[in-house]
Amino acid sequence: MTLYFNELKESEISVVSLPSLEKISSCSIDPKEIDSIDNYKYIYIIDPTVIISELIPELCEKFNCKMLKLNRPVLVSNEKINSNFLTRYEIVKVCKNNEKEILKNLKEIKTGKVILRYNIEPKDYWKIRNSYESKLNGKGEISLFINDHKDEAILTIKSDQSD
Repeated sequence: MTLYFNELKESEISVVSLPSLEKISSCSIDPKEIDSIDNYKYIYIIDPTVIISELIPELCEKFNCKMLKLNRPVLVSNEKINSNFLTRYEIVKVCKNNEKEILKNLKEIKTGKVILRYNIEPKDYWKIRNSYESKLNGKGEISLFINDHKDEAILTIKSDQSD
């Protein structure tokens, strides 16, 4: 941690990504929060330093996107955002949050591997993941997010940040 004072201090809180030197600073704005993934193309996992520093509103403002609370805050957008503070996932399908419906959609998109990205007891993670994967025969990898507020399962693929 580095502390700056006097003329070196530009804002109350700042986060810098190394080695890119991308920076986000506090500016007292409210986050643009939503409760559903409807009509969005991308989910972005936020770097934990931004969450801890409480700079999500500034990130929303910088990239003109919205925040959605899943098991942790994520950003949603229809635009491809390239930032060292964000990891992009492209939304492939949204369905009801029940095992039968999720499995049906995983099979339709020829999935073989499922990464669970929602709150789950660590002791249950592999049991649930193996339960899905044992019924699949595809090659693709899906990251599964759950939006408890809307009882929806969000099936995504990790997207290349370089494009």
